[in-house]
Amino acid sequence: MDVESAIIDGEIIILNEDGISDFAALRKAITRRQHDLYFVAFDLLHLNGHDLRDMVLEDRREILAGLIGPESRIQFSETMPGEANAIYHLIDAAGLEGMVSKRRDSNYRSGPTTNWLKTNPSRKAS
Repeated sequence: MDVESAIIDGEIIILNEDGISDFAALRKAITRRQHDLYFVAFDLLHLNGHDLRDMVLEDRREILAGLIGPESRIQFSETMPGEANAIYHLIDAAGLEGMVSKRRDSNYRSGPTTNWLKTNPSRKAS
């Protein structure tokens, strides 16, 4: 990234054969397969000494998207438009770990808040 400094909210993932993030494989990859790791960027909190947390999420994400190059090990977490229940059913059917819903007009606050929610699909034993 072409920046002096940045604080980015995101998570490290590894993809399985189907291109889906795999938490169990992540634990092994951290020590053995670092070259397979990706950083998925959700939010931009600071940039080049400027605190962006009081900006609305939509604006912070627009800046973040512009910083990430196309061939980077950093991936921008794209917004999924639509109704939350429909998106939830899609991510559950795809076997994804979960989804994070954030208010587009919210500013960033550390700790518990009603501005975002993480939802994990229920997994049935096979």
